[in-house]
Amino acid sequence: MQSQVWDALFGSSQQVMGGEPLSFEMDGVKYAIRQMSTEEYDDAFHLQSMVHKRLLQAPEISELRSLPCSSEETEVLRALAERLEQQIADLPDAGPQRESLRDRLFYVQKITRSRTLADEIAQERAILARDRFLTMHLLLDSEGGPYFDLHASDLKQRWEQLSMRVKNAARPIIWVAIQIVESAPLSGQPRASSSS
Repeated sequence: MQSQVWDALFGSSQQVMGGEPLSFEMDGVKYAIRQMSTEEYDDAFHLQSMVHKRLLQAPEISELRSLPCSSEETEVLRALAERLEQQIADLPDAGPQRESLRDRLFYVQKITRSRTLADEIAQERAILARDRFLTMHLLLDSEGGPYFDLHASDLKQRWEQLSMRVKNAARPIIWVAIQIVESAPLSGQPRASSSS
């Protein structure tokens, strides 16, 4: 079932694993997100970490440390913990996969007990910063070329001119691109190179 959904959204799994861009359309215009290089992945997560730390130190965020995270966040964490518990129960025997799932479950349970509204807001904004960075670097135009010249003097102006609808539509595609880097067995094909 999961592979059918993947194929419907992004074409064949083999195409995606082979490095094909992930296409989407907004307002009748076709765009794509190319797959990222290791350097781009590392840079994006470094940016996310820096933004998260900076936000947690900001007075308007740090004063929220005494408040619990939102009920929506609590529900997401509870559902994630339940899913991990079920995955552990479904495994036939002990092994590395079960240990990995137990480690994840322990981490989710720990977060659930200690997470504050400050943590939630800082993480949301840091992930948004990461996604915007990756959109700027990975977005392709309808011809398959880079949407942005990262070295152009008018880069900031061009970025601001891109519709927020396109920026937001790119985010779920960015998440898939991140999942590909983190979990997909890649072929011997060379990965996309950084254009920065």
